[in-house]
Amino acid sequence: MAPTLGYWNIKGLAQQIRLLLKYCNVEFEDKVYDFGPGPDRYSENWLKDKFNLGLDFPNLPYYIDGDVKLTQSKAIMAYIAKKYGLFGKTPEEEVKVYFLMDEIADFNIDFIKIGYVATDDDNYQKMIKEYLSNLDSKLEKYEKYLSKNESGKWLLGENISCPDFNMYEVLDKHRFLKADVLDNFPTLNAYMANFENIPSIKEYMSSKEFIKWPLCGPMSKFGS
Repeated sequence: MAPTLGYWNIKGLAQQIRLLLKYCNVEFEDKVYDFGPGPDRYSENWLKDKFNLGLDFPNLPYYIDGDVKLTQSKAIMAYIAKKYGLFGKTPEEEVKVYFLMDEIADFNIDFIKIGYVATDDDNYQKMIKEYLSNLDSKLEKYEKYLSKNESGKWLLGENISCPDFNMYEVLDKHRFLKADVLDNFPTLNAYMANFENIPSIKEYMSSKEFIKWPLCGPMSKFGS
């Protein structure tokens, strides 16, 4: 039986998982849940499934692969990446994978705060302005990190690995905030192009099943 990935019908915390699965040529069910009405936005379909899937800690995203039933996006990414040899080739590389996944997760949290934390439109615009004023210094760190690699192609060097899927996704979201956000960062620009030109990724991105929008849930002032 094919694995199942369950999540809201948005990019959110699951898009990097979808990209990883497509890269690994895994046939899977992409189970998407629409948001419901009301302040909590839980849909009837998700509430019906939530406590009937055998998940220890029911949440979205979830991933079911036979007897393996997981929640939490980083745990799901790690499971898939280790299964398909994308979690580093040495103990030193594995440590780098953990470090990079946490680093990129922090970057993503800072980004999504703009939409989810803003209390009103004025506060939202103020947060965007402040975020963009500090963004180049953050991107410069990633530009330098990639440039240190001999190939400069992927975060671990010549071989793509788990955190590259997280990195691509968070940078892509930033392009929705500001289209030219990477124009001053040639290594990051090349990195994005390399990722988008992977045959299985390119095919997925041109398919009907690819979710390009929304980035976030309807509670967010950005990307929804």
